Amino acid sequence: MKRIKQRKAPSNSRIVPREEGGDTDNETPSFCFKYLQKGYDFATFRGPEDHTAFSRFLVGIACQPWRDIKLASRRGRGYEKIHFFLTTKPQGLEDKDFIAFRGNGIRRFIGFRERQTLYVVWIDMKGETYEH
Repeated sequence: MKRIKQRKAPSNSRIVPREEGGDTDNETPSFCFKYLQKGYDFATFRGPEDHTAFSRFLVGIACQPWRDIKLASRRGRGYEKIHFFLTTKPQGLEDKDFIAFRGNGIRRFIGFRERQTLYVVWIDMKGETYEH
């Protein structure tokens, strides 16, 4: 089998590798659902309206850098830090700092941020995951 040759990026390339540990507040968020909990997932949506509302909300915040999301109202496209849970944090995630977003048509979704990625852990349509 023939090996594929590695090509070097042209010197005028605009793609620059990111340095580890750098500030990601100027980047837009990416989303990961690998920690999404059963019973607090897409199955809890009541119909297409919930799917649409959730998708629109994600697209809306995906277009903004984290810097702007941090400054936005928690009742708009911003978030709030969560300290008092009504449910148990998933094993292995006990030390994470959780944040909650509220969107139009969805009650809230909760996750944690690592660099530019938001890991969504709960989609809470009934308001059962945390106290204010």
